[in-house]
Amino acid sequence: MKRQSASKNVVPFLQTANYYFKKGNHYYQQNKLEKALLFFKKTIEVEPDNALHHYNLACLLSRMGYLEKANNIFSFIVHQMDPTLTECYFLMAINYGL
Repeated sequence: MKRQSASKNVVPFLQTANYYFKKGNHYYQQNKLEKALLFFKKTIEVEPDNALHHYNLACLLSRMGYLEKANNIFSFIVHQMDPTLTECYFLMAINYGL
């Protein structure tokens, strides 16, 4: 009897960006920010052209105190992704004030 390779029995675990956002938001609400960060970064890996995923990551980074990193992302959003996401300007101003 011929043995099947293990790779034929493996089911790929592919999730949507929405799945990763929900998981990240869950951890965010529990104040487990490092775990939330992992999932928010994953949303960008899955959908790199979605400005809202970048926005959520920047907001989380702001909350974690990484203000310069957050502002870099906010700037990237308004200059290269979606200039109509004007909330980024407001949040950049707050970060600069801090």
